[in-house]
Amino acid sequence: MPIQTGPAKIATTARFAFPKKIQLGSWVRIGKLCYLNGEGGIEIGDGTIFAPEVVILSSTHRHKQDSYLPYDEFDEFRPVTIGRGVWLGHRCMIVPGVTIGDGVIVAMGAVVTKDVKAGDIVGGNPATVLSTRDAATIESLVQQERYYLKAVIEKGLSRIKSKPAPNDARP
Repeated sequence: MPIQTGPAKIATTARFAFPKKIQLGSWVRIGKLCYLNGEGGIEIGDGTIFAPEVVILSSTHRHKQDSYLPYDEFDEFRPVTIGRGVWLGHRCMIVPGVTIGDGVIVAMGAVVTKDVKAGDIVGGNPATVLSTRDAATIESLVQQERYYLKAVIEKGLSRIKSKPAPNDARP
């Protein structure tokens, strides 16, 4: 199992390669059939949610060389860092060396090949910015540790299957 700094929910079908090089923050949820290869190091911030079947790789074969095709015997380690309060959608993939900022949403099926700034909503292959969330709101929520899984565990928050009223004030 990965190194945990606090409460987390990890699906029994989630798989981890090099788990001692994977650091999970508090209030992290790893969904069904996720695969995290921590060989190059993976750091996941507090309050991050993984939908099912997310893939994160932190190492790759060295292909930029002139010894062999398609690659040689060396692996390149490229750490992956995922910020706080991030939502990784169903079957998205994160390639080695990527940093994802706080409050990012990665759409289902997206392939993230470059760093993503805090608050961006990205999708596609390769992932591009679709929209942006309010930076001040994200920073405030992170500072207050207003994470969904934390509220579920500590306050009994449950999903509501209807649309909230516009500007619905939350306690």
